[in-house]
Amino acid sequence: MELGLVGTALKAGQPVSMAVSGINARKAAGARIHVDELVQIMDKKFVGMALLAMASAAKHAASEMEVVWSGPLPKDAMGRTTWAVLGEVVQNAHEYIYAATYSAASNAPAIQALRGALDRGVKVTCTVDALTRPEAVEVLKAELPGARFLGLVRGTDHFPPVMHAKFIVVDGHSTFLTSANFSNIAVDKSLEVGLLVHNSFVAHQFKRRIEDLLDAGLLEPV
Repeated sequence: MELGLVGTALKAGQPVSMAVSGINARKAAGARIHVDELVQIMDKKFVGMALLAMASAAKHAASEMEVVWSGPLPKDAMGRTTWAVLGEVVQNAHEYIYAATYSAASNAPAIQALRGALDRGVKVTCTVDALTRPEAVEVLKAELPGARFLGLVRGTDHFPPVMHAKFIVVDGHSTFLTSANFSNIAVDKSLEVGLLVHNSFVAHQFKRRIEDLLDAGLLEPV
């Protein structure tokens, strides 16, 4: 908001002192020093336009977040359930989904949603705990034909690494991070909490980490 205020004032040709007068007093002195330096090497209106562009980018990068729960609910509890949000997120997928789970149960709501996405032609990559929960891998492979499955590489340590993350990332714009596995018990028995984030930077960070792990040989197809 403050970038926008200063940018608008400079673009209109107002003096720097006036442009920074509308921002927080604790920031005004420092802001004036930086803006004075800029206007010495660049036209004031161009500085204003640059600040407006930065303000617009910051506004669009801001996250919309929603906390969701499943399991026991207090009377008159507000908010949506885990599975209502998960179903909505998957339904909004048009290109790809990156998902992760520790365990899975046949025909669980999460699996039903992902199956529907595959039927629509959405590419699904699912990271699973292939080393300690091989039975979950078999369930997922049977329930989600056509999906790509990845698991952590065992390595040389005596104890295998555990893939314990649970999330769903959709088309580079939405991330649903949750404690819930792709199981039936997580629908209404277990107390689970999740955070739905609409932010492209966050979504791309999740996708990139999975691909980076794959490129580094720390994940492998299963």
